[in-house]
Amino acid sequence: MMKKKLNNFLLIIITFAQISFFFNHAYSEENLEYELTAIKLTYNDKKNIVTAVGDAIAKDTKGRIISSPKIIYDKDKQIIKTFNKSIYKDNKNNILKADNFIYDLNKKIITAINNVTYQDSEKNIYQFDQFDYYEIEEKGFGKNLKATNIDKSKIKAPIATINNKTSSTIFENGGVYTTCEYNFKKTNYFFNNFKTLKDCPEWEIVSKKTRHDKKEKMIYHDHPLLKLKGIPVFYSPYFSHPDPTVKRKSGFLTPSTMNNDNYGRNANIPYFYVINDNEDLTFTPIIYFEENPIFLAEYRKVGKKNNLIIDTSYTPGFNKDRSKQTDGSRNHFFLNYQELLENSLFEKGIFNLKIQRVSQKTYLKSHEILTPYVYPDIRYLSNQFEFSLYQGNQNLNILSRIHENLRDSNPTTKYQYTFPNISYNNFFNYFNNDINFNTDFFVTNYGGDSNKIQLANNITTQSEQKIIKSLGVGSIFKTAFYNIDKYNKQISNEKKNLNIENYLTVASDVSYPLYKASSDLNVEQTLEPRFLIKYTPGNMGTSNTGRSFGFSDVYSMNRINDIANPETGFSIGQGLTWELTKKNPDFEKYFKVNYSVGQVLRLNELPQIGSSLNQKSSNIVGSATLSINKNEYFEDQNKNLNLDKLNSNFLELGYGYTLDNDGKDILGQSFNLTKNFKSNYITANYSENRKSLGSSRVGFLEIKKYFTNELSLSASAKKNFITHSTETNSFAALYENDCIRLSASLNKRFYNDDDIKPTNNFFLEIVLKPFGENIAPDISPLLKID
Repeated sequence: MMKKKLNNFLLIIITFAQISFFFNHAYSEENLEYELTAIKLTYNDKKNIVTAVGDAIAKDTKGRIISSPKIIYDKDKQIIKTFNKSIYKDNKNNILKADNFIYDLNKKIITAINNVTYQDSEKNIYQFDQFDYYEIEEKGFGKNLKATNIDKSKIKAPIATINNKTSSTIFENGGVYTTCEYNFKKTNYFFNNFKTLKDCPEWEIVSKKTRHDKKEKMIYHDHPLLKLKGIPVFYSPYFSHPDPTVKRKSGFLTPSTMNNDNYGRNANIPYFYVINDNEDLTFTPIIYFEENPIFLAEYRKVGKKNNLIIDTSYTPGFNKDRSKQTDGSRNHFFLNYQELLENSLFEKGIFNLKIQRVSQKTYLKSHEILTPYVYPDIRYLSNQFEFSLYQGNQNLNILSRIHENLRDSNPTTKYQYTFPNISYNNFFNYFNNDINFNTDFFVTNYGGDSNKIQLANNITTQSEQKIIKSLGVGSIFKTAFYNIDKYNKQISNEKKNLNIENYLTVASDVSYPLYKASSDLNVEQTLEPRFLIKYTPGNMGTSNTGRSFGFSDVYSMNRINDIANPETGFSIGQGLTWELTKKNPDFEKYFKVNYSVGQVLRLNELPQIGSSLNQKSSNIVGSATLSINKNEYFEDQNKNLNLDKLNSNFLELGYGYTLDNDGKDILGQSFNLTKNFKSNYITANYSENRKSLGSSRVGFLEIKKYFTNELSLSASAKKNFITHSTETNSFAALYENDCIRLSASLNKRFYNDDDIKPTNNFFLEIVLKPFGENIAPDISPLLKID
């Protein structure tokens, strides 16, 4: 039986080869352009027609192929017809599919009918009801287009023209362009006057004519109308933009307008210019309606081993009489240059040059200048050059810097000069001890005749933890050696002239961890008393760090963070940490509560320290946290876990406190809350310090409500409870997905400082995600918000 089937199969193959050879040979003499092969070939002498049935293929000498279950070739009319699942491929990787082809060999025209799909060489896919393709011109005309481009954009139009020679596509008679998802199956979608919001894409551009130039990677719209959810919002006689595949393209970026409470309404028209593959420039004129303009420029250059950024602006000054403002032009100039160093003293290195200049201290804030490199609230300017060299665990850093404090108006103190600052660090392990060596040398002028020259050497060691198994106690031995050589001239609270000081700190970090767990290990508790016993002989100088004391400092070898002036004497940092965790069946933590408390005790007072560490018993510091995470997750098509904003269930509470050394009075405390329940999100924090620590009481609250995963409303406020004044408040509505971002926000800031007034703006933002720029103005003046 098997042998009979094999013989039959071989007979079919041999017969097919013989028939194919016969017709190929017979019609090659007739100069048949297309060579036919099929399982069954028949020839009608009277009608001069060849019929190919079963895996029929027609191939010409130029590599063009037609395949179909059935092909009929009319020799007299020079017409090829196909039936069912027909495919045409040219020699440039363009593919045409349809139920039926009518191919006029004389005119070189292919007419595709029913379920037509055309895929160009770039794999853009176009669907038509009917499509005529002209082989010689390499041009096609189609009706009722539905296109999905490789850049994920979508196009629908009654008429479309595809030109492979010019690499362009034209869509006419009300074509629609969008990068959003929409349902092509709704055949009357774009042409029905009674569309529902549910059926509409987030945004669409409807044009009289649209041309996509694939060589230039640009899209041009004639008489475009921008619609958001089917609602017309913007019209222009002409509009062009790069297609979504373009990352860098010269041209105007989206203009915008906003209201500046200090100088009135303005409009900015940014222009992006590509200089070459690794250089570009953004030039942005900001045109005030009542004041002189500001001109901003951002220049970027990126090389294989270096990059350069220049951010600058200029305005000629004010054209109105403003009593508080100074006369003259205003400007800023920021430069940042980095270069990778190789084959230097070390294996790797980075050179950095930074230049920062602002003509007036409030210039950036008053004009609300915000770029990727400059922001309105800059307080300090730094002009410096720096070499950072690396090799293994070693690091050498060489720095020279001029530091300017914009909040200081005294010309003798607002500048600090450091030249040079050289530091070296090396970390290694020796005899099971982690050893860190650091040396730092600097020369600094603090303004006027106030100078300091200092060389500080520091060696720290830390042993492995030694555990006494019988007691369960762990101990780590630590040491720190400080050598400080410094010369002071007119430095407050510092010894004059040359001083050489050496300090040696020895310490033992002792802990007694206790552990308890349930039988299934899903509930765990830990309790850890811990002590840092530390001694440093000698006398310390006055500390100027002004650093506050927190729980992390209880176990620190350098509690005031100053290696040139370590705290001296005998002290014990004592504390306790307790933690309880619960896990789900997959051993993932969903519940956690933590509490810690600590204090530093010493034999003698240290009045040189400017915090509670100067007492025999310091303030008591601690914190408590509670975290419950029961978020519900869902799986998407890619099997990745994503958080659904409508089904969030998360709570985190945090409390920090500082008590006086006898635990009777609260000197400072902070409270933080993050709560997500279903679609409601709440963030709140409050902090206060008593007079001894610098009096302050500030609170912040933000509430956000998600109606869908894309749509939310939020409100926030920040208040100073000492002055009983609100510093900022805002209200915002946001709709955002992968396609579009729509937001409306009302923001109010209470601030007065020279050129700056309190601000109160209503801002409407529309961002079409592929274009990435805001296209909506600040419309607060139109609403007359006071």
